[in-house]
Amino acid sequence: MLKEIIGKNIRYYREKQELTQKMVAHRAGFTAAYLGYLERGEKNPSIEIIERVADSLGIEPYYLLMDNLVENLPSELMHLLHVVNNLGENHTEFVLTVIRAYLKTHGLLPR
Repeated sequence: MLKEIIGKNIRYYREKQELTQKMVAHRAGFTAAYLGYLERGEKNPSIEIIERVADSLGIEPYYLLMDNLVENLPSELMHLLHVVNNLGENHTEFVLTVIRAYLKTHGLLPR
C-alpha cells in the first residue's frame, strides 16, 4: 500500500514540474527504469531512495508519503505545516493547542 502511495506521489510531483523519468532518475542517481518501478509501486524504496527522489524533485520527503492530501492543500497551508513541523516540540504543541481551541470554539472539531 505505501509503495503505491509513494509511486503515485513521485509521478504527481514529476509531472507537475514537467520532468521526465530520465531527468528525475539522473538527478537521484539511478536509472529511469528503476524510477518507473517506483512510480508503478513495484518496488519498496528505502528511506535513502525516498530522500534522493524528493531532493531531485525539490520537495520534502514526507510529501511522498502522504495519501491524497498534499495536492489538495493550498500552498500557503503546506508552507505553514512545514514550518510547524520543524519547530521544537514545545512550540509545536503550543501551535496544536491553539488550533484545537479555535476549532472547539467554532464547533469544528469532531468529538
